[in-house]
Amino acid sequence: MENYSPAEHRFRFAAWAASRAASRGLSGFSTAIAQKALKAAKLCAICNGPSNLPENANDFDAAHRVWCKSVIEASGPNSVLSYGRAAKLVNVYLKVLFLSDFGLKSQAPTVDRARVDAIHPPIDRVLLTELARQEPTHKDFWKAMRNKGWTNFDQDEYQDVIAKVREITNGQLWRIEAYWKGSQ
Repeated sequence: MENYSPAEHRFRFAAWAASRAASRGLSGFSTAIAQKALKAAKLCAICNGPSNLPENANDFDAAHRVWCKSVIEASGPNSVLSYGRAAKLVNVYLKVLFLSDFGLKSQAPTVDRARVDAIHPPIDRVLLTELARQEPTHKDFWKAMRNKGWTNFDQDEYQDVIAKVREITNGQLWRIEAYWKGSQ
């Protein structure tokens, strides 16, 4: 128990939550595989706080692409993990670690707030359906992405979704979850 630190505790809980979200409808992708993949992507290193996140949105996007590719590779040679599922694993993991206050006035310094604002939200059918229904700016785009299905997104489709989210939220990506009902 001596080696069980707050960072390890946060990692285990965030990895568990992320694996549950990303593995929905996918057999064979266990929490153990998710933990191994997140560690291979070096994401356990950021458990010590948002100052370990990339400094700005461009750096975050570049790191996110590397994380997702590392997660896919570390999931094993027979993995059926799509880019969309890898992104969901990474996004829920980061959400659990850093977005529990969802923009409330926090003690985090402004520099950390900017880092946290760049975290990609988890993209799923519930969110895409509500965006297609309620968000007037890109209705057809949201419908097309919903019909494609987040589990089938490739890197370019995923990045297109994030670019639209960034536009709508003025860079505070977590705010898009105002459209997420939390259930189907």
